[in-house]
Amino acid sequence: MISTDQIMGTIIAGGQATRMNKQNKALKLLGDKSLTEHIAGRFAPQVNQLIINANRDQQQFAAIGNRIGHQPYQVVQDVQDLGAGPLAGLLQSMLWARKHDYPYLASVAGDTPFFPTDLVARLAASSESGDRIVIARSQGFPQPVFGFWPTRLTDDLHQWLSKGESNKVMAWVRTHTHDFVDFDQTGQIDPFFNINTPEDLSLAESILEAEAV
Repeated sequence: MISTDQIMGTIIAGGQATRMNKQNKALKLLGDKSLTEHIAGRFAPQVNQLIINANRDQQQFAAIGNRIGHQPYQVVQDVQDLGAGPLAGLLQSMLWARKHDYPYLASVAGDTPFFPTDLVARLAASSESGDRIVIARSQGFPQPVFGFWPTRLTDDLHQWLSKGESNKVMAWVRTHTHDFVDFDQTGQIDPFFNINTPEDLSLAESILEAEAV
């Protein structure tokens, strides 16, 4: 059985936010907290240590750790010259996890504040002694950034990106043994609803208010 103390968590928040007027959506307020602070508060209890993958506003991201875990979070940037997107952020996070002797990394997206509170436990339980990648799935669709990753695959991912292969997460995942865990919709909202636009942020505000009732 894989224990929580074997798992590092990473929030992948390195996107360009092109549909949010290029403002850093991960730091936009949702209620009285930033989007990343909501995500970190939900994610931190599921892992042993939490880092954030971000390519700008590093000090602001790091400071979130002071409010969640009473010390700054480590913020890691994408590996240079290996492309952009979640796969590059995943590589840097896996490098950091391996450097600190974590055999497993769990990842979540930096724009999805309502993901399941049992996400990591269920993904880890499906990894079969930790030998496979496990990806969350909702309504039949994979959620590639919500994954469980053996860090022994770090060099393989580095080679994949170094060769200029696809930067799509599932393209690399399909080259390895992997599995999916299905998560049901709760209420009217998909648990992997993500915020890309100001309209999405307004909807998230409504969901947050409904949850508080």
